[in-house]
Amino acid sequence: MSKVATNFVNQYNLTPQMSIAELSNYAEELVKHLKDAKARDHARNRIQKLGFKAIYDPDITRRSNKEQAINQELREDEEYDCPEFFYLENVQKRLKDCNITNSPTMQNLMDIMIMLSIRSADVANLCVDYYKPSNTDWYDPKYSWYCTGYAKNKKDEPRPLVSMEKDPLLARELLIWIQKAIPNEFPFLIRDKDGDVNVHPINNFLAIYGISSSYLRKIGSDHAIIIHEGKTRSKCNRLCKLALRYKINREASDHYSVMNNRLNTPAPKQENSEVEDIIDLYGEISDDDN
Repeated sequence: MSKVATNFVNQYNLTPQMSIAELSNYAEELVKHLKDAKARDHARNRIQKLGFKAIYDPDITRRSNKEQAINQELREDEEYDCPEFFYLENVQKRLKDCNITNSPTMQNLMDIMIMLSIRSADVANLCVDYYKPSNTDWYDPKYSWYCTGYAKNKKDEPRPLVSMEKDPLLARELLIWIQKAIPNEFPFLIRDKDGDVNVHPINNFLAIYGISSSYLRKIGSDHAIIIHEGKTRSKCNRLCKLALRYKINREASDHYSVMNNRLNTPAPKQENSEVEDIIDLYGEISDDDN
């Protein structure tokens, strides 16, 4: 988004010597190119680094936020077909066949992003760990495994791990496998100085399936709903929130109800599905292991 701001400045020959009133004439046009608040923040920072004074128009900001909210709802209401290549059973088979003694491929990265319903920007920093029972507000006694280290969680409060892979140890192992390979295999996942990652390699890889990186997260949450047997609308909604690591009081979108993924197909049974069995077998996992 910083590049968008730089190109915009060059396109309209803007200079720091221009008055705030003059620059404000271009603010609304610039906002159209910035999809969310984070993008606007990056653009604002870049403009200030170029020597410009901050441009802030509350009316433009309100209109932009309203337009983005409407567009988000429209995107969530659109039906889309999950590519057969990413059907639940196909992703599960590829995950089962992963050989962590080898370097992961781009396809491995896609499948693990689906498995954890994860954003491209969070792959490098996400942590999956076992937590002992606690009286803290965030702890839910129904869950023992939690995620931290993702951008949308400003306080880095642990959120329950709910994914299409019921074995948290395996999910954790596959995530770490990907993370260790980032410098050599997936350098585009390393944040730049503005905190952004380059999603173009992922989108280029997914182009043949007619989807972009944002769909991986949606597909993953839908698969998690199937695996965890979301049979009622309320349970589906809760599972969706948990899989996407939303705060439990936040309304998750109903995209699980519009994805064509043969939702009536029974989910394949997985072994080691109970956290208690895993802990009994392997013992507790300390934070130092990550």
